[in-house]
Amino acid sequence: MKYNSDNIKLTLNKIKEEGILEAIGDGISIQDTNFRVIYQNQAHKQFVGEHLGEFCYKAYEKREHICDGCPVAMAFKDGKTHIEERSAPTEKGISYFEITASPLRDNDGQIIAGIEIARDITENKKSEEELRESEHKYRLLFENLTVGFALHEMIYDEKGNPADYRFLEVNPAFERLTSIPASTIVGKTVKEVLPNTEQYWIDVSGKVVQTGEPIAYQNYSRELGRYYDTWLFRPSSDKFAVVFSDITPRKKAEKERERLNAQMKQKNKELEQIVYVTSHDLRSPLINIDGYSMEIGNSLKDINILIQNERVPTDIKEKISAIIENDISVKERFISNNIDKMSNLLSGLLQLSRIGSIEINKEKLNMNNILSEINNSISYELQEAKANLEISELPSCIGDKTQVIQVFSNLISNAIKNLDPKRLGSIKVVGYKEEDRSIYCVEDNGIGIAPEHHKKIFEIFYRLNPSKYIGDGLGLTIIQKILNEHDGKIWLESELCKGSKFFVSLKG
Repeated sequence: MKYNSDNIKLTLNKIKEEGILEAIGDGISIQDTNFRVIYQNQAHKQFVGEHLGEFCYKAYEKREHICDGCPVAMAFKDGKTHIEERSAPTEKGISYFEITASPLRDNDGQIIAGIEIARDITENKKSEEELRESEHKYRLLFENLTVGFALHEMIYDEKGNPADYRFLEVNPAFERLTSIPASTIVGKTVKEVLPNTEQYWIDVSGKVVQTGEPIAYQNYSRELGRYYDTWLFRPSSDKFAVVFSDITPRKKAEKERERLNAQMKQKNKELEQIVYVTSHDLRSPLINIDGYSMEIGNSLKDINILIQNERVPTDIKEKISAIIENDISVKERFISNNIDKMSNLLSGLLQLSRIGSIEINKEKLNMNNILSEINNSISYELQEAKANLEISELPSCIGDKTQVIQVFSNLISNAIKNLDPKRLGSIKVVGYKEEDRSIYCVEDNGIGIAPEHHKKIFEIFYRLNPSKYIGDGLGLTIIQKILNEHDGKIWLESELCKGSKFFVSLKG
């Protein structure tokens, strides 16, 4: 029995009454062999237009070839199902459809109609496009990473233990950092590429794959002779990725730094020993010079007594007195003053040499009590200088009490020496916490220090105004060395005629 268009329509009307084709989200249309639309559901009308049948039929009647390439025409021609994608402007913009056309046959196998199914794939197309863009971006990132990247597949032995792993993909940075071309390793196992790879590193990789927990470590490749910072993670159940950077230059720099530090410590130790021995050995002759200077003074007194004898002629008496008072006494006082200076200098050098060798007893220090002790010990200096010392509430710190007292005593004494005589002297000590550090500031309203001297004042023997202020130029050098031993720091803020601020940082 053959089916004509009317038979098909009757069947479709029955289906339509049951609402089956209208409930389907895809667009469905059925055309007879003359391209007349026998049925078109609402979704199809929305997708491709309600007047499709009229358009196709007129084109067919005029023997135009507009429809020759459409899926329905192709299905009529070869009796097969045809699928193609099409785009069309809609209210939402350009929409994409997947068109599937299949022939409908009667009982004798003759094609009597074609069914077209239109499925909206706009969202799928957008997702595909976004995926392509993402893949493109990640590919660009992958190829332009400055760190090496390699994707591996884990290989297990018959007992299920990690035995090897295979290179699946590497980026250009991998090739650059290892000097191994990708073409020679992709698809090969690590034991084929690097035969001396230790089983330990294969086990580490296996642990990452089995647990999913990333691992970071530093390693040295004997085959490549390089040090690497390495990070392993698992992107999927049977694979692991390696991200690494070449730290060989840094490791070499660290080793060189360690060598230079050891060398510097040895030189410092030798220098401290030289300073100690020299200072100690110089003190003995200095004491002798001081002793002989005192004997010269006593001898001069004896001469003065002798020349008072009336038997000594007046002209000779006057001549000897002049020599004693104007020549010998002046030189004796010059020798005595320089002995004092040299003695102070040697004491400073000895103190400087001992800082690195004496045992440091670090403890938690109550800085309020320490500054109170210092205030009491320098009260006479403050009174003589007509200066006021103001101490705020201070945080505690960790340090050797004796040495910390010396640091702040020296800073406050320096502040007193450098006060401006034109105004009433004011010195303040304040402090605050900054993370795990205690910061202290000794501030004065003195003569200030020009910027070009800020670094130089910490150099050994450096003095701002040697002719005006007594000192050996070791005070700030000693302070800096003490703070170095305490993992501390000192810095300065100062301007001429505007006073100075010395900041000290210690562990809190």
